[in-house]
Amino acid sequence: MSPLARWRKSLSLRVLISTSILIFGIVIGASSLLLNQVQNGVINAKVNDSLVDAVVGLEFARDVVDSFGPSVIDTATVVDSIVATLARRSGEPATYEVLLLSNGGGPERSTNAVLTSSVSAELLVKIFAENNQQWSFGQINYVDSTTTAAIVIGAPIIISEQQQYGLFLLYPTLQQQELLDVVLSAILFIAVLLIVSLIFVVYLLTRRITEPIRQAADTAQKIATGLLDQRLIVRGEDEVARWAQSFNSMTDSLEKQILRLKELSVVQQRFVSDVSHELRTPVTTVRLAADLLHAKRDQFPPDVARAAELLQGELDRFEVMLADLLEISRIDAGATQLQLAQHKIVDIVQRVLDSTSPLAKAAGVQIGLETKTADLIVECDSRRIERALRNLIVNAITHAGSTQIDISMKSDDGFCEVLVADFGIGLTDEQKIQVFQRFWRADPARARDNSGSGLGLSIALEDVKQHNGVISVTDNPDSSGVVFAIRLPIVSKINLT
Repeated sequence: MSPLARWRKSLSLRVLISTSILIFGIVIGASSLLLNQVQNGVINAKVNDSLVDAVVGLEFARDVVDSFGPSVIDTATVVDSIVATLARRSGEPATYEVLLLSNGGGPERSTNAVLTSSVSAELLVKIFAENNQQWSFGQINYVDSTTTAAIVIGAPIIISEQQQYGLFLLYPTLQQQELLDVVLSAILFIAVLLIVSLIFVVYLLTRRITEPIRQAADTAQKIATGLLDQRLIVRGEDEVARWAQSFNSMTDSLEKQILRLKELSVVQQRFVSDVSHELRTPVTTVRLAADLLHAKRDQFPPDVARAAELLQGELDRFEVMLADLLEISRIDAGATQLQLAQHKIVDIVQRVLDSTSPLAKAAGVQIGLETKTADLIVECDSRRIERALRNLIVNAITHAGSTQIDISMKSDDGFCEVLVADFGIGLTDEQKIQVFQRFWRADPARARDNSGSGLGLSIALEDVKQHNGVISVTDNPDSSGVVFAIRLPIVSKINLT
């Protein structure tokens, strides 16, 4: 089964995947928000502490400058003293690195071999241009090519009237990064644990909810196949248990109704069969009397002779109906047996045309036969297929209101189709659905002078179904009439010579 088909057919899979995606999004979003808040809190605290400490460090540097008096002769000595003083203040290990950069080509110093590239040109220009303390995130670059993320805070400092410097204190954020790494690891672990736990809980809940539905669907399918004794197992007293009890109660009621209908059907079939058989003897007796009266009708007065003719015709119709009822009763009882043999379908069609030609001639209907196709061989009970075709042709002659009927044959995908097309008044969509129902009659607009039992098309349907075939009706594309089609499996095909 393809993933798409499985997605469509599995409610539990759709609920589990959809909920998992939702849980994943919520947990990841919440974790990201929490990590961002922690990161901002830690970094902001470090920035604030560093800014306060840098102000104090700047005052220390200015005190060093003031200690040399108003006229500084040796700038290098002052620079070394400032860096040394701030380095001692930084402690061990150092809480910050010191970098003293000149704005006029004077000597420059740093602690622990920090490179001047640790301060960006933008920050250096900014402190001299605005003449106040500035800061930015950056990194400390050492001579040995190692780097450390840091907060770089700088401020201008005047050592002499001719020498302006930028004093930069670089506060490493290694401890804060390690703390954030620990927090990130904890958040990731908790997020994964939470996602897995929630998905597992959703799986259990989904299974708890959908399992009874799946069991009900399986049970309903078994009941649909005829296993009426299938029931759901009721566990507990919750809503699902009450639902299972309701389902079982509905199934009990349905089983009783089906068994009752089966009993009624059996009674009905037995009644039809018994009545049909019991009627044969009196009908035979009446037939003998009617034949005698019909043979001597010329000796009777006109009204009595007409009555004898009407009696003969109605007896013919009654015998047809009686034969149809007997056949229907055999079909319902499953007592029909096929006498299978291989036949050319064109021979079957020709025999049916020979038997129905008198009726067609009397009704003024022309029947055309299309025999251009190759002879098609089908394995069938020829008597039943002939009866099905005869019912279609007789139905077209007597009910379609058409003066022309075309019969054709064709093969398609290993099947043979016999098409009976009329050019009459046609059928509505609703009538096409009902046309094969027992005892169904079309509307009064159709000819009914020779109406039969109303079972002919039903029997034709059963005859074709017993041959693993299909019978259908569609609109005639060439007129307002319809086309009845019988579709049977082909045994072989022999080209005409």
